[in-house]
Amino acid sequence: MAIFSSFEELEIEGEANGAIVLREEQQEAIKRAEDHFKSESQYRKFLWNAKMRFGKTICAMQLAKKMGVKTCLIVTHRPVVNKGWKEDFNKTFGSDQHYKYGTRFIDKENDNTENQGDYYELEKFSNNKGNHLVFFVSMQYLCLSQEVNTNSKNNGKITNENDKLKAAILNKEW
Repeated sequence: MAIFSSFEELEIEGEANGAIVLREEQQEAIKRAEDHFKSESQYRKFLWNAKMRFGKTICAMQLAKKMGVKTCLIVTHRPVVNKGWKEDFNKTFGSDQHYKYGTRFIDKENDNTENQGDYYELEKFSNNKGNHLVFFVSMQYLCLSQEVNTNSKNNGKITNENDKLKAAILNKEW
């Protein structure tokens, strides 16, 4: 596990292209994770234990791009950060048509479930050679699933379409 901390804002290169300039500690975090995943380690997981505003999501997208990851699931604790996900995705992948963005979250304030991109269509897209999917979801959205919620009254059967989607997300080998 790597531990990083920073409260600095991300530096953005000129407004023309909006490219992200990673700070030194972000570059180090990405390099350490990449080295871990390229090693012969039996552990295929890596945790960035970093404070808020470090840029973990940006680093995760940069790492996925650098390593050519086919599908990447980014789970956040709170859906409030959803507003910046698409913008950060665009800064990371630009106009590369081989990368698609998707998200699913619950906006409790407006009693609304929102999404961008049909998960099943995005999954089909990512199955094609050279295509990649980065999917964002909040832990709050996943925890409301009957798949996760142990208080389910359906005897383990998933009946709701929304819960079927959550199950598909949780059961996919990311």
